Amino acid sequence: MTRSRLVAALVAALVEAGGVPLAAHHNAAPLFDQTKTIELEGTVKVWRLSNPHPLLILDAANEKGEKVECGVSFGNAAGTALRRRGWTPETLKVGEVVTAKGNPARAADVCGIDSAVLTRADGRPVP
Repeated sequence: MTRSRLVAALVAALVEAGGVPLAAHHNAAPLFDQTKTIELEGTVKVWRLSNPHPLLILDAANEKGEKVECGVSFGNAAGTALRRRGWTPETLKVGEVVTAKGNPARAADVCGIDSAVLTRADGRPVP
């Protein structure tokens, strides 16, 4: 199991178990490079609008052209913030191609983006 898949599975399990305790929330800065921005195109593999952490996993290609799973994070309490902006469980569809722009994971062996902004394949922004 890849690291991004493991993290995603852990987050999903915690959300389904009734949520993550407040003490478990943390600053993403150690995990993501706030000084860099990347853009990544991928196909939606998993989309779950849950609170506090929505779960989005894209099938994408790394810089070597190899298929990888890439976790997309939207920041702290993102589930609530996304719902306020009109997102629903139907906002993204499995198989849909999107571009994510945000801060890359610091770990070289992990495909992850934080504070992501999404754009659909036709150029329309996701709310």
